[in-house]
Amino acid sequence: MSELDVIVAALAAGAAAGASNTATAAVTDAYNTLKSLVAKRLGSRAEKPILSAHELEQALEESGALADPEIVRQAHALLKATRRPPAQVTIIDSQGVHTGDGDQTNYFS
Repeated sequence: MSELDVIVAALAAGAAAGASNTATAAVTDAYNTLKSLVAKRLGSRAEKPILSAHELEQALEESGALADPEIVRQAHALLKATRRPPAQVTIIDSQGVHTGDGDQTNYFS
């Protein structure tokens, strides 16, 4: 992933986690720190609404945020914090158990 992809993905992941009330304290802190760093880098541009992904990408490129190692590091940290570990399931002596995503049809005889 390019720096642009990492920063945009991290901002989106942090916003989505916050909007769904599933954010942990670590995610919230990482998201707020990244937003603050990006806003500082954007300067007065941060006060204007950014209405599209293209505008965000352009603002990040023009501000030099993509070359800021602290912003890139924080974006990686936020993406890492938003990842969920894989579920671990132990099933003993069971029938018709469904784990994961998707549909399942069970037939018992």
